[in-house]
Amino acid sequence: MSYFKWWIAGGNNEVGANSHVVEFNYKDEQGNNKHIYLIQELGVSFADRKKADDPDYFYPDVTEYLSKHEDKDRNPKEAQAILLTHGHLDHIGAIAILAKEGYRLPVVYATRRTISLIEGMLEALEAPGSIRYKEIDPKREKSCKIKINDYLNIDWYPVSHSVSGSGGFLYTAKDRDDEEPVRVCFQIDFKTDTTVLIEPGYARSIIQDMGKNKISACFMESTRAESKGRNSTEMKIMDNIQYIINKHPKNRIVATTMATNDQRLAIFVYLAHKNNRKLIYFGRSMEATVKNMKQEIVKSIENRFDIKIDIDETIVNGKFVNLEDIPIEEQLIMLTGTQAEDGAAMTLASKEDHKKFTFKEYDVVLDSASVIPGNEDFVYPMLKRIGETVEKVYTPPMYDIHASGHGLGGELKEFLTDISKTELKSFITMHGEKKHRESLKKLAEEVNSDLKYYKGNTFEILAPNNGDIIEINKNGSKIVASNDKDFLTYTVVKEEF
Repeated sequence: MSYFKWWIAGGNNEVGANSHVVEFNYKDEQGNNKHIYLIQELGVSFADRKKADDPDYFYPDVTEYLSKHEDKDRNPKEAQAILLTHGHLDHIGAIAILAKEGYRLPVVYATRRTISLIEGMLEALEAPGSIRYKEIDPKREKSCKIKINDYLNIDWYPVSHSVSGSGGFLYTAKDRDDEEPVRVCFQIDFKTDTTVLIEPGYARSIIQDMGKNKISACFMESTRAESKGRNSTEMKIMDNIQYIINKHPKNRIVATTMATNDQRLAIFVYLAHKNNRKLIYFGRSMEATVKNMKQEIVKSIENRFDIKIDIDETIVNGKFVNLEDIPIEEQLIMLTGTQAEDGAAMTLASKEDHKKFTFKEYDVVLDSASVIPGNEDFVYPMLKRIGETVEKVYTPPMYDIHASGHGLGGELKEFLTDISKTELKSFITMHGEKKHRESLKKLAEEVNSDLKYYKGNTFEILAPNNGDIIEINKNGSKIVASNDKDFLTYTVVKEEF
């Protein structure tokens, strides 16, 4: 009987450093016991910014499953592939660091957007060598079906998140002795919004179809499980931002969002076009996003709203313009630095240290992002400095101009209800601090209660910690061991990015 041993290397005691090592065990046609290794996510956590001597990044030690370029003998535990759900650093950040440290990385399965973000970090770290990619293209069904070997297939499916090209994976394993397959759903970082501009987004029918089969185990994130209800949709956010622009037709609009949030950037590009403004962006990370996504953003807008956009007239790099040549009512400024990062455009401008942009009394500022826990002592003073200069600052949650990329409790519960429709054997909470995973466990208990009432069957709930190893077979899951290694660290020598 085939089974998985699933090591949670990171991400279950913090919001960050998501990394899992998957050992797949099976019998081949000759009856020989075999096993292979895969890596699911390979992310980093960030330094405590209150400790000046902290390294920039912390990441799980998965080097036992890698080899260095100079190694002559093949590592018998070397992973065959890295699978990535999306392009945020807490899911991909360790890849560039390990490449910089001289490790030979296995082939990476990811969407084009995720690949572009890995390449950006490789360039920033000046990491040597190249990484082999197999691009997952949502428009090509064949690329979404990953054949690891004759006994293990993995299907990618799309979901909505703040960064486009996000998805989940369904592992399907069956060896010579299995009468029915082992199915594992791995779902992390998602929301159920179907209105995102850059498609494909969340399609509930896909999850419902998956739920028509027996699922041995379902992993799911817990980041926003404490929050009840559902996120506002991206289209609702767009309408709210348009309302604010209508209130200030003669003001310069200054917006900020995370550079990886290309879904929100697409909204601002559309609103710039609609309101006869130029979107003028500042910041290296935003520059990289525009470079990689400009064409796709414009195409998505044109398809959704049946309009034509002149790219070069609408989107402008602030490095190459003189703002005094453009009427203030025609400017929509886009800045990086929502978390008050050192060297980011918004941070520098708030201190009047930016070379090209200064906040003015006629500015209306839209902070379309949430504060990452731990950054409050940096973000709020920055916003206070800005507020003392400009006409108005709009921030969430007072103003509904930002929706999280993570589903709230109602969305998580909907997903779990759909995936457990036929028979779910076990549910595994992940991606979050203990309080987040406890909230997700309560949601799962509510779904179990409904299942018991209507169908008479329930699923087991597991709440593992970092280091736990979970054995998964067709009958469910159990924690069988622990490998709680220390995290590795990395400090950026030349400059932050």
